[in-house]
Amino acid sequence: MAPTKKEALERFHPGWHNLNVEMGQLRGWPAPDKRAYLAQADAPGAYYVGAPDEVAERIAHLHGHLGHMRHFLQMDLGGIPHEHLLESITLLATEVKPRVARLLAQK
Repeated sequence: MAPTKKEALERFHPGWHNLNVEMGQLRGWPAPDKRAYLAQADAPGAYYVGAPDEVAERIAHLHGHLGHMRHFLQMDLGGIPHEHLLESITLLATEVKPRVARLLAQK
């Protein structure tokens, strides 16, 4: 079963946090703020985190603006646990992709 948006946000936050701590130390950035992460996880932010319906709707919405034929997603954010990465890839292929196809066919 796919995680809820809240569960997905909590799963991916530690990896985002660790990545930003490391990058910040190298580049002199301030400590990461969870509010910045959460802001990027909602539209129109860059992170596509959530249930398959939510992710599919965001992809279809962006397609309405760009008309693009491919959508590239970075799946590993700062070393998430392998099982979560595999689950994300599986959900993208089996749940999100068919939903996007249906949404675009309705237009």
